[in-house]
Amino acid sequence: MEMERRRFKRANIESVLRYQIKGTQNFSNTVLKDYSEGGIGFLSNEFFPHTQKLILEFALPGSLAQVKTVGEVVWIKFRPYSESFLVGAKFVEPLLKA
Repeated sequence: MEMERRRFKRANIESVLRYQIKGTQNFSNTVLKDYSEGGIGFLSNEFFPHTQKLILEFALPGSLAQVKTVGEVVWIKFRPYSESFLVGAKFVEPLLKA
């Protein structure tokens, strides 16, 4: 049995997520899969190395207000039978309204 390492309870949601590799110009759109006070999980068609910093923009669950923050990739898993990855990122800056 795998030990749970999360400090915050995650809520499963499906929402639009815009992300940008920090230091680049282009944003990409994808699907936000889960959210907690400490980070998010999302789908991506591109691979990110651990510690990659991303600018993240999304709406909080139950709100139409967009927030913007910086996240750091802490894990990435290839999704079998697809060409995508499931990515976990922790927040490294406070959530700000966009």
